[in-house]
Amino acid sequence: MKTIATIFLIAISGFLFSQNKIENDEKIISTGTENENYIASLTSFDLKFVENKLYFNWTVKGESKDCLYIMEKSIDNKKFSRVGIIIGVGVPNDKIDILYCYNDTNLSLNISYYRIKQLYENGKIRYSDTKVFENPTMQYVADYLKK
Repeated sequence: MKTIATIFLIAISGFLFSQNKIENDEKIISTGTENENYIASLTSFDLKFVENKLYFNWTVKGESKDCLYIMEKSIDNKKFSRVGIIIGVGVPNDKIDILYCYNDTNLSLNISYYRIKQLYENGKIRYSDTKVFENPTMQYVADYLKK
């Protein structure tokens, strides 16, 4: 049942994102005070490479309803660009883990750096730790070129 609920939440988040495309982060920042001190706790963040797709998997606890998760990528670990957005489902209970998933199919040929940016309506921002991904496909190309 927990798996079904998680899949449902992911599907709803994906649908909401596709219906609410955002051009600039600045458009979603407001000066509201609701939930001003409530920041979701990112409890895990992993990257998994499967069939030429890189999957972001992360869990949070205590999420306010105004949270966006912005997946970011960099090739130099300095300048990050957005690769996707998921709207938080807003479950403020800190005893429930909420699982989110996203995948990046536009992979860089070499090393990429990924992080998750949590953005709230009140302007607060929190970043996850940065994860390093080395595209394993490049090893196959390098081995082929050596032959």
